[in-house]
Amino acid sequence: RGVMDDGSMEVPVLRWTAESLASATPSRKHGMLEKDEQTARFYACNYARNVVRLLYNDRNSEESIQPQILACYYIQLFYMFRSLAAEDWKVVAVGASFLACKVVDMPRRMRGLLRAWNQHRVSNGEPELGEEEQRKMTERILKVEFLLLRILRFDFDVQLPIEFLEPLASKLLVCLSQHEAFKKQCGNRPATEVASNLKQEVLQTAERFTMDCFMGVAPLLAPPKVVAAGAVVLTTKYLRREMQMPELIKMMHSLDEGLASEDIKKVIEEIMNVFRTKSQAEKQKAANPPSAANLQQTAANPTPAANLQQQAANPPSAAAPSAKEQTSASAPATNAASDEKKTAAPIAAVAAPAAVPGDSGTGSHKQSLAGGGGGPCMPAAAPPTSSGIPSDSKPQEPREGPSTASQITKNRAARRPQPYASGSAC
Repeated sequence: RGVMDDGSMEVPVLRWTAESLASATPSRKHGMLEKDEQTARFYACNYARNVVRLLYNDRNSEESIQPQILACYYIQLFYMFRSLAAEDWKVVAVGASFLACKVVDMPRRMRGLLRAWNQHRVSNGEPELGEEEQRKMTERILKVEFLLLRILRFDFDVQLPIEFLEPLASKLLVCLSQHEAFKKQCGNRPATEVASNLKQEVLQTAERFTMDCFMGVAPLLAPPKVVAAGAVVLTTKYLRREMQMPELIKMMHSLDEGLASEDIKKVIEEIMNVFRTKSQAEKQKAANPPSAANLQQTAANPTPAANLQQQAANPPSAAAPSAKEQTSASAPATNAASDEKKTAAPIAAVAAPAAVPGDSGTGSHKQSLAGGGGGPCMPAAAPPTSSGIPSDSKPQEPREGPSTASQITKNRAARRPQPYASGSAC
C-alpha cells in the first residue's frame, strides 16, 4: 500500500505466497496441524454460506451468491491474522456473513442475523441461544466485524473472479472450436455451433468452481482474473474430456499474456485441493464437526508444551496464510476425482511462487458443495501491532447498525462500483 500519483491511497493487496500459506499462518505457528486447519476453515466457510442463505430466506436465491463469496473471503483473511484458537470459528463465520451483507448494500439487522443463526443451529441439532447468550454473541460478532474492518482498512471495492468468467469463457470457446481434437468429437456438427451451445454450461459450472474455491486459499494466492481463468480451464476439461489440460492452459495464456501458465496451474491445484478437503471432511461424522473447544485445545497444545505456553502468551505479530486450503468444488465429485488423476502430473510440477519482498508473515453445474497480497499488507508508516493488525488509526469499535453501514456506503460511493455477473444459485 502506498500513495498514488494523484495523491490517493493505494488499496492494500491482501495476497500471500504459497510458502507462507503452507507454514506460517497463526494457527500453524500455534501448533495446529495443516490438515486440521484446512478442515476447520472449510467448516467455517460452509457454515457462513448456510447462514447467508437463511438471511436471504431462500436457499437458491441468486442474490445471495455475492455475499456468500465475500463471507468466505473474509473468513480466509481473518485467519491470516488470528489463530483458530483465538475465536470460535462459528462466531467468525457469522460475523463475516454480517459484514458481507453490508458490503453488498443489503445489510441485515442483528436480531435477524441471530434468528437465522438460531435456525441453523436447530437444523444441526444444536440448542437455541438464550437471551443472555445472544447478548454475549452480539458483542463477539461485532468484535469480529471490527477486526475485519481493520484488516480491510475500510476498502470494500473487492473485485471478484465471477466478473471475468463470461469474457474468458467466450474467448476460450472460440479457440476450442478451432482445435482438431474438438472438431473430431463434433462429428458432422459445426464446431462453432457446438462450442456456442456449450457456453451456458461452462459458465454455470465455472461459477460453482469459483464459489467453492473461496473455501480454499486460491483467492489469497492469485488475482481474481487468474482465479477465473483456472475455473474456466478446469470446467472445460471437465465437460470436454478429449481436451488435454496443458493444451487448455496454453490456449488461455495465448488469449491474455497476463495469465501466466504457472499461475493458472496453481489455481487449478487449489481448486482440486477443495475436493480433497471435502472428501476428508465427509469421512468425519457429520454430527461431530470440529468444535471450538477441540480447536482451541489443538492450537493451544503444540509440542513441546513449554514452547506452546510461551507462544500462547506472546502470539506471533503477523500471520501469513494457512497451508493450502483444500476445500471442495461443487462439480460432481466422482467425475472430478477421475479428472484429477489425469491432471495430477502437470499440476504437481507447479513451482512455488517467489517470496514476496517485505512479507514478514503476518459451486458444480449439477450440485453445490456447501449445501452450499503478496507483499506487506500494511503501510510501512503503520507497522502491525502485536496482533498483526495495523495500528495507525484506532477508531472506536463500531456498533451494530447505521455507523458501520454508513461508513461502507461512503467508501463504496467514492469508488466505481464493480459489476457483478450473477449466475445460477449455489
